[in-house]
Order: sequence, then C-alpha cells, then structure tokens
Amino acid sequence: MELRRERVILAKLGAALIAGVSAVVFSLIVGAIATVLARVIYGSPACEWSLTAAGVVNSFTIQMFGLLVGFAFAALILNTPGAVAYFALPTVLSMLTELVP
Repeated sequence: MELRRERVILAKLGAALIAGVSAVVFSLIVGAIATVLARVIYGSPACEWSLTAAGVVNSFTIQMFGLLVGFAFAALILNTPGAVAYFALPTVLSMLTELVP
C-alpha cells in the first residue's frame, strides 16, 4: 500500500481541526464551571459570564486561524518541531520582552 502525500496531509489536517475544536469546547466548559464556582465561593455579582455569542464565535475563529497557520507552517517546513519553533518562538519572545520593565 502506497501512502499519498495529499491523503496524509488531509488526515493530519482533520485530526488537527478535531483537536482544535475539542480544545475550544473544553476551555468553554472549564470557563463556565469556574464562573459558577467563583459565584458560589465568593458570592459576588461580579462573577458572571459576560461572553456573548459573537465573542464565542470570534474566539473560535481566531483559534482555528492560529491552528491553520501552524499547520501550514508544519506542512511547508515538513518538520513539525521546526514549524512549532518557527511559529511559536517569536510569539514567546515578544511576550517575554513585554514582561521586562
């Protein structure tokens, strides 16, 4: 059986999209549970869910675009760790430089 590069890339893309959607759904569930727990523990009306449907859609879209950009770098470079370093290293370095006063 011969592997075709296109089929392998599509399978990896499908797996990445499933993982991305699962991560977004998981983070929404954790956020909702944490909001309820904060409301119960602190009893403050400030602990409320203020994320609109548009905010959820926008956050989901941003997460999926980031995932697709990372996937594109991985497919372009043909080396997943190299693509992660190429994509994440500038982001991490810029965040670290913002921490320095």
